[in-house]
Amino acid sequence: MAVTNSETIILELDPLDAGNHNGGAIHFGPDDKLYAAVGENGVPSNSQSLSTRLGKMLRINPDGSIPSDNPFFSVASGVNRSIWALGLRNPFTFAFQPRTGRMLINDVGGNT
Repeated sequence: MAVTNSETIILELDPLDAGNHNGGAIHFGPDDKLYAAVGENGVPSNSQSLSTRLGKMLRINPDGSIPSDNPFFSVASGVNRSIWALGLRNPFTFAFQPRTGRMLINDVGGNT
């Protein structure tokens, strides 16, 4: 049962207004961190830039703070330190392989 007025926002993204390429999955990983898949919002250059969280897999602590062992923590700034993987187009779904903890991302294509 939810407690009235107990909502706590732990992650807010810039608006995704392209109508597609929004990503969408969110899961806890085997390391108890929260992972969020975010599409590039129809702008391919977003995928490779460390100045935006679009086109990325994000990794945060359950309280919304950013783990200092994220791979781009020391080269990105601010909220972009939450970037765990980049170069994604539309990471619609993902899962962790049970035995290995390896992440498998379904980065869906356009027409094929």
